[in-house]
Amino acid sequence: MNASSESLATRDFSASGYSSRPGDPDPKLDNSNIEEAESSLRESGFLNYEEARALLGRLEYQKGNIEAALHVFEGIDIPAVIPKMKDSLAKKSEQPRRHSQSDISPQMSVHAVSLMFEAILLKSKSLQALGRFTEAAESCRIILETVESALPDGFHNFSSNLKLQEIVNKSVELLPELWKLASDPQSTILSYRRALLYQWNLDIKTRKNIEKELQTVKNKNKKVLRRG
Repeated sequence: MNASSESLATRDFSASGYSSRPGDPDPKLDNSNIEEAESSLRESGFLNYEEARALLGRLEYQKGNIEAALHVFEGIDIPAVIPKMKDSLAKKSEQPRRHSQSDISPQMSVHAVSLMFEAILLKSKSLQALGRFTEAAESCRIILETVESALPDGFHNFSSNLKLQEIVNKSVELLPELWKLASDPQSTILSYRRALLYQWNLDIKTRKNIEKELQTVKNKNKKVLRRG
């Protein structure tokens, strides 16, 4: 891991008064983050500040330190990273072609994109755990909007990137649930429809569950309107 990135994230995290729970760290958690760091280093040759914070935030989330994890995730400049993520997804989805010298420019690896999406998803779950449902939904929505913007024809050509597919699928399922918790029926229905209309490459079981939940919400809203 890039020493400066880790020290910056850790120092900022510690300065706010958050700390990990006492006791020995779970080797599985540490190994998972080490493997992620090694993967990023292999693909891009370095681990940037955002990736370092994503790994630190995930570690705190896995330990159950929700507020600490949220603090770390909030240190990631998501608006600044999103354009790079869109560019990476768009280029990775293209059919292989011969690139000219002018096309060669540093871009995020799919692994790095997955890491950022996971950080956004875990940030949403952290906000959910703290009862901040609207903020959680708005955070989760960023993932779907990024994918839709970068890949207007659907989330294709990523079947080999299982982790990325898993994170996107979880986000698709989570968003309507968050709007439901936020007591926003209109956004809930729109999120379910969004999940069904866009080509997310969902498995049959997940798609059927979403269709069922959408119908349940619609029926519930009809009953409320009749009572009114």
